[in-house]
Parts: sequence; C-alpha cells; structure tokens
Amino acid sequence: EDLALRGGPGYAYRLNVQPIAHDFRLVLNSPFVNVPAEGAVAVPVTVQRQGFDDEIELRIANAPKGLRVEGGFVVAGMPVKETPQTRNSRGVLILTMEPGATLESSELTVEGVATLPDGSTIVRKADGPGMIVTVAGAVEQGAVDRQRSLTALWMGLELVTAPTKPRPATLEVTMLDRTRMEEGDQLRFRWTWVLRDTTQSLPKTVTAEMVGSADVRVIDMQADAKDASTGTFVMTTTKLTRPSKYDVFVTGRLTLEGGEQEDIVSRPITVEVEEVGAANAETALRP
Repeated sequence: EDLALRGGPGYAYRLNVQPIAHDFRLVLNSPFVNVPAEGAVAVPVTVQRQGFDDEIELRIANAPKGLRVEGGFVVAGMPVKETPQTRNSRGVLILTMEPGATLESSELTVEGVATLPDGSTIVRKADGPGMIVTVAGAVEQGAVDRQRSLTALWMGLELVTAPTKPRPATLEVTMLDRTRMEEGDQLRFRWTWVLRDTTQSLPKTVTAEMVGSADVRVIDMQADAKDASTGTFVMTTTKLTRPSKYDVFVTGRLTLEGGEQEDIVSRPITVEVEEVGAANAETALRP
C-alpha cells in the first residue's frame, strides 16, 4: 500500500474473517450480447470459486423459443495445497439463433448449477456489470497500482440480449479423430466456413479453445491448400490435463468492406479427455 500511495490516516480498511463455505459466484464478462440471425455468439462467464472446486453447469433459465443454448461446462478446479481457495474458473455459453427464428430484445438469466458433497444442488445467478469504468491508479511508482475497473455488480443486472443482422459467413467445427499416445492425446479437428457472401475474403487460420483446459496446445493450424474455406488443426493434451468433459469451439475474424473486423463464433462440440494410463502407450485411432 505504501508503494501504491494508499496509506495513512486517510485510508481505512475493514477485514471480515469468516469460514469459507462450499460456494461460488458467477460474473458476466460483458453487459450485453447481440445474437446474429442464424449465427452464434459466445458469452464468457467468470466463476469465482469460494471453497467449491467441483464441476459447474451454466445455463439460461429463461431462454426464449428459437434461441439454442450450448456449452457452459465449467471444469472442476484443481485443489491448492489441499485447502479451499478463492480463485477463478472460466465457462462459455454459445447462443445460436435457430434458422427462421425471431428474437426480441430481452434480459437473460444466466445461472450456474452444481452438486455439493452432501448431494444437494446449489444454483447461483450470474451478476452482470452495471457499468465498466476504468479507474486510474498512482503512477509515481510506475505500474504498481493496477486498479480494477468499476463494474457495479451490486446492481444485479442480467444479460441484455438483442438480435442483429446476419453475418457474411458462419463457422463450423468437427472432430476428425483422436490418437492416444503415451504422454496424452492428439485430437484433430476441421473448421469450415459457410459463406453467405461469396465475395467475402477469408482468414487463413482460426482461434481454437478448449474451455477451462490446462496444458493443452493447439498445433498444425493450416488451411486446405485447395479450399480456403476449410482447414485443420490439432489439440494435444498431457498427463496434467484434467480428465473431464470440455467445450471446444473456434473463432474466426473476418475483415469486412471498409476495414471493419468482425469475430465469427462456431457452435461448440463436447470432447471428453480421459486419464492418461498404460493403455495410452498402445497408440490407436478412434472417432
């Protein structure tokens, strides 16, 4: 606090010490989303773990007809020194407007559902930011005082959702095969662009994410030499990758007329990572 110039009689701090319960809190990373017609959008959610380290499922409690909700699997947290710790995890919901559906502007309730050690169920509603205001800190000591933005989570806002026009293309991802190896798995995927505007130029690569994974690498990302609308990449796991279900999706950035850029999100697919064992040494292919 001395380095940040926040000490002295003008600064008071209150410490509240209490036992940590098995609980968690959900925070929306954005105050709103626009769902493109017949397209998809990602809704990232931060899970603030407060003594609860198991799996959590995200959901939309009041999803309207015509809005497909996918993803939302939050991988269990790793134990830290065998004691409950407050730390963050990440989950992503993918919202897709069904073909021919219409969507009215609305407020969606994002919830997280989990099972406690005693078998009971816990449900927590996500808090949306009421504002995002950057706070400047002290600069005399350099970049010491990194202040978090003011988000006004206490306002308890929900996810404001509105429809928007169709994108010039949609993006799809499929899993081609899995190779089990002694040190982990190699999973090969294909991405495919589906163009609405045939004059739209396409990027040579996409960004792939296995939500919540650790020690996972994305390699061999390359477009097809004969077809720029598709390509493949490989994800590799290790012995440190937690055995669990994961949501995998890809994002591609299009450059539109006038230089404007727009991110296109695919619908997710579910991939299950198994524990690395002796059987992995017997390399085999499977779908």
